[in-house]
Amino acid sequence: MPYNESADVKMQVENFKQTYDCSSKVFLGDKIFQTRENRKCLKEKGIKIYGKPMGRPPKNDSQTAGQKYRDKKEASKRNHVESKFGQAKRGYGLNNIMVRLPETSESWINAILFVMNLAKLLQVAKKWKDSFMLLSKNLKTAIKNLVRLKLFACT
Repeated sequence: MPYNESADVKMQVENFKQTYDCSSKVFLGDKIFQTRENRKCLKEKGIKIYGKPMGRPPKNDSQTAGQKYRDKKEASKRNHVESKFGQAKRGYGLNNIMVRLPETSESWINAILFVMNLAKLLQVAKKWKDSFMLLSKNLKTAIKNLVRLKLFACT
């Protein structure tokens, strides 16, 4: 049977809870993740899912204009994440990884995400030049102290 990532939602919710010591309040995911089973699981955990409701649209819409606006605003938060995946695929070759071993594939993916984070950090550094100069100076001092105390190996 082919792999379908929509089956991983339960595991991802648990991983989020273990990582951040709290549960997520909302779930923003593609339509592939909005299955009956996932909706049931998320509802049991008290997590609100944003997306189109399953089934036929109701004849009388019970939502107010404010509720519709809020739901649309929440659902649009995914756009930023989706655009980053698109940038990773087009600009950084995330969709062109052709290696045999899963470990190598993970290494490539991590390297691409690392480079994307460095690019974002450079953008922020250019905008907040003075703050980064102070941070850089303090970081160099901290590393020197760690090396001096032999808590950090520098080669």
